[in-house]
This record gives sequence, C-alpha cells and structure tokens, in this order.
Amino acid sequence: MRAPGRIENAQVSLHLSYGSSRGRTLIDRELYLGRAWVGTTADHERRCAEQGIPPERATTVATKPELARRVLERALDAGVPFTYVLADEAYGQCRALRAWLEERRVRCVLAIPKNEVLPLPDDRTRQARELYALVPKGRSSAARAPAAPRGGASTTGPASNSPPPCKPSKDIC
Repeated sequence: MRAPGRIENAQVSLHLSYGSSRGRTLIDRELYLGRAWVGTTADHERRCAEQGIPPERATTVATKPELARRVLERALDAGVPFTYVLADEAYGQCRALRAWLEERRVRCVLAIPKNEVLPLPDDRTRQARELYALVPKGRSSAARAPAAPRGGASTTGPASNSPPPCKPSKDIC
C-alpha cells in the first residue's frame, strides 16, 4: 500500500493561457509525465497505451520548462499576438528556458529563487536578493510587466524593443 499524498504516479497538465482585456482562455497544453510513467519495458508500453499516451512521450521524462518551451514555441510559430509571458519559479529557475526566451526576444516576467545568480551587463554576477535589496523602499511594487497595446493595436509575437539577450547560463533544468 502506498502512503497518501505520494505523487510519483501522477500525470500533471501544463497549460498555456492567454489573457487580454477581452477575456482569458487556455490555448495549448502538454502532459507532464513523471519517472513512473516512462520506460521501455512492455509493461510501460501497455500502461501508457491504455492511457492514450503516445509512444514517443513514454520513453523519456520532459521537464516542465521543456514542456513550457514547446507550447510557447507553437504559439510563436502560429503568430499568436502577445506582449509578454508570465511564469512562476518552476519555470523562472530554468536558465535554459530564460536564455531561450531572450534569444527569441520574448518579454517575460518569471519568478526566480532569491539565491539565483544573475549576470549583470558588466559581466559581474549578483544574487537576486542582493539586487532586490537595492530597490528603494516602497518602490518594489512599481516593477510591473509592460502594458498591452491600446486602441486596437496589436503586437504579433515578441516586442521589437525588447532588451538584447544576455549571455546564456548553464542549463539547470
């Protein structure tokens, strides 16, 4: 018997949602499969087939940031208009995903751990908590994502005035 609350056998869905002043909706999804779901044995193949999991997804674990990149890539390739991407720490701590977003010049607001080491324009590095400490008291809530275009204008894909990409860091996803 397994202890309640264990998740090694879980399937978790990852969704790409879209929001604007006109409403919100889900526009894409991926299925996250933990280690218990992947393998090359006949038992794994049978179990995944019973659940409708394609064979190509049943042999290796794709991390949540890898799945996020897949749905974002499909949205970019389809020309979905957007201003920025928002994501929590599970995605923000993945340096490879952040570097990919920078390479694609996608504006993003990603939560990161306080101890995350960030590159500075002068090739030095600082922990996120050190940079946050430099923000004047009462000003931290002023850091917001850019506003969406107004007056019927649309932004297709990443904003053209995005900051230049920084040097990609080591992949930790």
